[in-house]
Amino acid sequence: MRNLFVSGRKTAPGELILKIIGMVLLLLGVMMAFGGIGAISLVTKGSGDSSVAAYLQENHMTYGQMIGGTVISCVSGIVYIISGALGVLNGGNIYKADQCLVMVVIMVAEVLGETCFNYYVGQFQPMGVVNMLILPALYLVGVLRNKNAVKK
Repeated sequence: MRNLFVSGRKTAPGELILKIIGMVLLLLGVMMAFGGIGAISLVTKGSGDSSVAAYLQENHMTYGQMIGGTVISCVSGIVYIISGALGVLNGGNIYKADQCLVMVVIMVAEVLGETCFNYYVGQFQPMGVVNMLILPALYLVGVLRNKNAVKK
């Protein structure tokens, strides 16, 4: 049996996973947030602007769909940034695994919300849902490893 104590504190078996996935989530979150901010510039111009109309026609979207996609992108970016930061900061602390577990639930809820929106606008793709759940699933593995270390 592996020694769980190093210099007086329990080691976190999920630390490496949480820190790596946390950094990936931080990167993706920043990219999504900037993408959402870029889309906000189009949304604020209004549906009557010629550049917005060209963008909507080119992407086969309505103005409402563009607003919804922009909001989802910004919210997803913020959720990923917070989840990533908590994973990086708390990955080594097994007693804060519950905070990270809450973020897993929030990330999965965000994916379900995004899936519902995509289904509503006719852009639903089952493989897209699987892809969106990969990072929360890996994050969950790290969280569960840390939670199990608390029980030992």
